[in-house]
Amino acid sequence: MTTPDPDPGKQARRSARMLAEAGLDEFVAYLKNPWRIMWTNLLAGVMRGLGFVIGAGAVLSVAGYFMVNWLGQIPIVGDVFIYLGRWLEQIQSGGLIAPPDPN
Repeated sequence: MTTPDPDPGKQARRSARMLAEAGLDEFVAYLKNPWRIMWTNLLAGVMRGLGFVIGAGAVLSVAGYFMVNWLGQIPIVGDVFIYLGRWLEQIQSGGLIAPPDPN
């Protein structure tokens, strides 16, 4: 069991110093400014959305390449992927929006 400290101000100063070292004063200042909170959250949301779009585009591109080039070698399923690949190429060139004739 510890004995009570004769100087209660010493304990308060020690606690204040520990909170200052932990950065609590900066956090409290952050919480007192609602515009800063909104701006930070807006930027975080934009970055998350941008990261999602770039990541999803990369994954879909790799998956499309895999399906057209590797799965295109399978006899029956491959015809479907080759057909889809040709259709996507025509859409990218701006020439055709409807699916091409499979013959």
